[in-house]
Amino acid sequence: MAVIAIRHEFATGGRVLGQLIAEKTGYQFVDKYVFQRIAETLSVSEDALESFEKSRHYYFTNLFTKLISENYLERIVGHDRTVVSEKEYQESLQNLIQEIALKDNVVIVGRASCYFLKDFDDCYRVRVIAPMEWRSKYTVEKLGIPAKKVKNIIAERDKIQKWFLRMLCGSEVDDRHLFHISLNMEIDSFNRAADAVMAVAGIPNPTEMELNTKS
Repeated sequence: MAVIAIRHEFATGGRVLGQLIAEKTGYQFVDKYVFQRIAETLSVSEDALESFEKSRHYYFTNLFTKLISENYLERIVGHDRTVVSEKEYQESLQNLIQEIALKDNVVIVGRASCYFLKDFDDCYRVRVIAPMEWRSKYTVEKLGIPAKKVKNIIAERDKIQKWFLRMLCGSEVDDRHLFHISLNMEIDSFNRAADAVMAVAGIPNPTEMELNTKS
């Protein structure tokens, strides 16, 4: 019985690792689902949320929302809103992630889940990293992005993620003590990394259990 929360940078294989852990353990895998549920909670389109996560433009729209009443704003934007405040996004995201974590036996990838679940019992927080050369090769081979564009894309995605996480959680989100284990995918295979996470979380490895049974 555990919750695995994974933080990863773009092109480090964090999502693949999460899926593998879920496959090995039989846990529920949560990724895009969280994003869709937040959109439903806030009554906004997924496009609006995606823009919120990728653009500093929303800092200016949020300044505007603070100058007018919520009732007036609701009359303007209705149910298909294109304005989302940092506070309501953070609250919806935190509540949803914690709600999912309470169900136990789940692997949650990204969306500041490590930060929002830092005080949860039986939640094991994982950071997935890799050097730039490994990430560049992964991006070309696994994501099909042209080699000449890779480093610029990675740099931009890193910039967006850093802004997004700091906007939601502050500087504490970068504290290395937040994590139970950090995995460098340049020196770990996905299979070994998954087994390491399971060992830290005290989750029996089905393969090892089968071998022990046979012996």
